[in-house]
Amino acid sequence: MDKIDEMEEKIEEKNLQFYSYRGIAKALSAGISFVTDNFTFILKATLPYAIFYTLVASTLIYLLSDARTIQLAEISMLTRTVQSPGLFAGVGLFLLLLLAACVLYVGFIFRLTHIHSKGLEVKTKKLLPLWKSSLRYSVKYLVYVCCTAVVGMIGGALCVAPLMVPTEGMMLGAGKIAVSMFLFIGLVVACVPLYMVLPSIYFEKKRLVPAATYGYKRGMKMWSKLFGMSIVIGIIEWLLLAILICPAVVMAAANFSATTSALQGDVIDLPRNFGLWFIIILIITQYLASFIFWISIMPFNYLYASMKSDEKLVEEEVKMNLVNILNKEK
Repeated sequence: MDKIDEMEEKIEEKNLQFYSYRGIAKALSAGISFVTDNFTFILKATLPYAIFYTLVASTLIYLLSDARTIQLAEISMLTRTVQSPGLFAGVGLFLLLLLAACVLYVGFIFRLTHIHSKGLEVKTKKLLPLWKSSLRYSVKYLVYVCCTAVVGMIGGALCVAPLMVPTEGMMLGAGKIAVSMFLFIGLVVACVPLYMVLPSIYFEKKRLVPAATYGYKRGMKMWSKLFGMSIVIGIIEWLLLAILICPAVVMAAANFSATTSALQGDVIDLPRNFGLWFIIILIITQYLASFIFWISIMPFNYLYASMKSDEKLVEEEVKMNLVNILNKEK
């Protein structure tokens, strides 16, 4: 009995460690710490997702870095006839596979985070059941991606719509631009709270729509924090991407330049085994880049936990005030 009580106390203590108040810096630090503390397990557990993402992304970049692919796309647009249907079907297939890889990877990240939020050790989980259970989380993320894509396209169309209205005169033209900018700013303001929707969907014991609505409302109340966090994480992500994929970008540019020259009839002068080294560098850089998913997700999960902790403290304070008022009346 004592052992059971001790285990429950430990779980409760770890649970409180997740649901505790943090600012932007501490949420970012906690997200990175979770990855570093469980790095060996994450490396092993995410291997299927990381390899799938790496192979698909590398193949897609390789195809798009070939000037012949771009030329065929331009000819198809000008002539309105599909040139080399097999190639474009392959590119379309790899784009869908890339989306699937990202969805599976993100679903797995949220599955691990949900386990951690309950105060349980992720390292003790068996991999096969973990992979199977993460599929449900991936389905939820796919629904979220589809919904936000539709809303984003509608919002983007509304932002561009004023520019499509035929007008004459400089003042009316400036007015159209001002209206479009105002709508664009409104779209950005409306999109920032979406960072709290995903954690709410996964961590709240509610149905999909009520959980999403709850997360969005809470995100709107902490808009400034979310906006600040998104800027900080965006800067970190772009810096890491610039460092990681710089060799791949250089080789992709060289491949594009060489294939462009070949189309013009020039002699291609590339180093020996360039294609092989290009593929190897693509695979290495894309595999390393796959870990950026963690940086873009985990800090927001901890910020959500901070919001829940703050909400709980407010509720407890309100209850205490009510109790004190009742006691005084007695």
